[in-house]
Amino acid sequence: MAVGVGVVIDAHYAPDAAAKPINPYVQCPQWQEIHPGWPCWGNFPEIEEPTLPGAVPGAPIPTVPTPQPVTPSAPPSTTPASPPAAALTPPPPRPAPDPCKAIVPVPGYVPPALPGHAPNAPCSGSQSPHTPRELIEPYVHPACSIPGIRILSPEQVHDVVTDIVGPLEAELGSDDPYVRSVIDEVNSYNKTCSGGKDVIEDLVWNDTRDQWYNYYRERFLKRNKQAECDGKKRTKDCEGLVAVCYKQGEPVTPPLTAQRDEYITGVNSYIRQQGYPAIRIPVKGTPLERSARRAADQERRNNPAKYPTDPVRFPNGSVAGHVPDTAWSGPLPGKGQPYKWAALDSRLNSSIGGQAGAYPQGYRAIAFVPGTWGATGCEPADKPYPLAVPPLYGP
Repeated sequence: MAVGVGVVIDAHYAPDAAAKPINPYVQCPQWQEIHPGWPCWGNFPEIEEPTLPGAVPGAPIPTVPTPQPVTPSAPPSTTPASPPAAALTPPPPRPAPDPCKAIVPVPGYVPPALPGHAPNAPCSGSQSPHTPRELIEPYVHPACSIPGIRILSPEQVHDVVTDIVGPLEAELGSDDPYVRSVIDEVNSYNKTCSGGKDVIEDLVWNDTRDQWYNYYRERFLKRNKQAECDGKKRTKDCEGLVAVCYKQGEPVTPPLTAQRDEYITGVNSYIRQQGYPAIRIPVKGTPLERSARRAADQERRNNPAKYPTDPVRFPNGSVAGHVPDTAWSGPLPGKGQPYKWAALDSRLNSSIGGQAGAYPQGYRAIAFVPGTWGATGCEPADKPYPLAVPPLYGP
């Protein structure tokens, strides 16, 4: 008996041959529990799956060709055969990072080398040059075993170094061979309790003064004679040695050499007495020039025996020479009355005064030394001059 629209069910819910499950995803017992009284099978024409359209009468039936197997052919004879694959080799190891370029490098640290790398060098370039203060730190001791002698403090040791080398420390740095030798000498004498500050300074000066002379002579030869100086600059152009030469072309005799040396010794004593370098000032055509001449004339009148007529000692006549020459009596206004007087040959005295013109006004003379005529004029002699004590560089 038919019930509903298009649903045919028998009384015993048995499916006929054309019946299909109402829900093919749920078993019939579970379906009956969910939907009591509902059949599990039925015929539903309105929702039957559509069938494919039939072939058009008289049209050929399409067929799919059977694929034919492809037999690989030999490569062209003109194409060279590839060589057999070589054994794989690992890539070279990547460069190891440089620990010496770390943000905070460790002085003296030796970075470990990675496998396959050469041993690393210590991190020497990562640290800044040692200052004299750092170099003497290891030698500072609380006391000395010798009674009456106290070890120098770091500040005192540094003072000794700068008293000797002067501006070379700032110009060349503490790693310069000469500056380093002075630092090492001071440290050595201080470590062995060799004396106080003045004693150690004298010891180191006697050991290193020839090196000092050679460095300052080279500095002199490289100076710019046209530099502008103001009496305060401490550059090579405005501070250094002053050479004292005989008059060019004049025969040199022992008396003239003695007079030149007396002048040099007197000027260096003047520098130490006043406590700062002799400074070059203008003289020609100034009231200072007239004052200096009057003072020299008065000196000859007061001491005639000191300035005799002696062709051997004074082949060109004797004069009262200013020590130092008035051109080196700065700073302004200068001194018409000199530090001391010296009996000099007139041409030697004139030569000394004229040589001051080779130095710019404001040049700071830290020491006067014997000179010879060279390519740049009157130059410090090759042979080191034995200054008794270090020069005063002054403020």
